[in-house]
Amino acid sequence: MRLHAAQERVRWTGPEDSSLGEETARLIFYVILGAEIVAWVIAAHFSLRALGDGEGSVLGGELEAEGDEEELSRRIAESLAAGASPLAQGFRLTERTGERIAFERAMPGATSGPAQAVIDSGLVTFERTASGKVRIAYAAKVERLLRITRIGLLISLAAGIVALCVGAVLVWVLIIPNETPGVRWQVFQTFQVAQFLWEPWLFLGLRRRGKRVAKAYMETLVSNAALLGGPSAGE
Repeated sequence: MRLHAAQERVRWTGPEDSSLGEETARLIFYVILGAEIVAWVIAAHFSLRALGDGEGSVLGGELEAEGDEEELSRRIAESLAAGASPLAQGFRLTERTGERIAFERAMPGATSGPAQAVIDSGLVTFERTASGKVRIAYAAKVERLLRITRIGLLISLAAGIVALCVGAVLVWVLIIPNETPGVRWQVFQTFQVAQFLWEPWLFLGLRRRGKRVAKAYMETLVSNAALLGGPSAGE
């Protein structure tokens, strides 16, 4: 009987001893929510700066090479068309002369590599300079990449602020003032809002990486043709 009474006292007094005070719960709530608000503001700052940087959907560059325009055009066209097959969708040539090459993704949604996934279309031009070299200029359009990441950024930012507001209200109304022993420990559920705060960084990373991939692909494509087109090609 004494052992049973002691067990009853433990069961009765345990939750009271482990309960969290309202003031302490409120302080924890302020700290967590404040950190999450700061995290959202930082993400919104970088997202809005990326959306309003004024940079267009066309990435371009140029270099000079020795050789013949027709031969350089042929080399680049062959590289672009190498993956354009029914099984490995790459780029489809829409125009090819000694002065210019125009191309586009062979089939939207079907890609054979990261460059084909982000480049919608492109243009490469060839111009003989006064020094006798050939100026190769390129431009790659990545409008689809920017459009998708723009939508993703706006949706994720909106979801983040909604989660902050709803989560804060629920914790403030249902958890912090609750007198039931142990319930106030659920104030740490405020951390769950963080699941909605990392998504803008995902789309920012996709946007940055996609543009870098497109730029690197075009630079490599043109520079390889330039090096193969003459013994002393250079920028």
